[in-house]
Amino acid sequence: MTPRHIALALLVVLIWGLNFIVIHEGLAGMPPLLFVAIRFACILPIMAFVPRPQVAWRDLALVGLLMSAGQFGFLYSAMAAGLASGLASLILQAQALFTVVIAAAVLGGAAATHPTHGHGHRRGWARRRGPRTLGGDTARRRPAVSRGSAELGCR
Repeated sequence: MTPRHIALALLVVLIWGLNFIVIHEGLAGMPPLLFVAIRFACILPIMAFVPRPQVAWRDLALVGLLMSAGQFGFLYSAMAAGLASGLASLILQAQALFTVVIAAAVLGGAAATHPTHGHGHRRGWARRRGPRTLGGDTARRRPAVSRGSAELGCR
């Protein structure tokens, strides 16, 4: 990782960490659902520069309402009712675990066993480890970059 990548990662951590303090302070002066609406209204102009995912508008709207407006609406309401900002951040990050558990229950484990699950990561790992474990010439190894990180510009 370059120093620039490390600095950017630390900036993200700082912004995420300060986010809940800003939410806590902002909720002192306005209703939670209005604050959520303002949060997403501030992001709206940025969306003009982000390509839309190639999914149906209905699905995009459903995900936006449930994962963004709904999730943050409940979060801000809980914080306005007295939930500590540190605990709120832990609850919000637990979403990843709940997503996996619910997906496994709804899809019957199909999501975890899908052939493309983790494909980019496995391919990157094979590039890193393959020649060494298969007895190949390590001087001819390709860079250990998975497709996903290459598309993001990480080298």
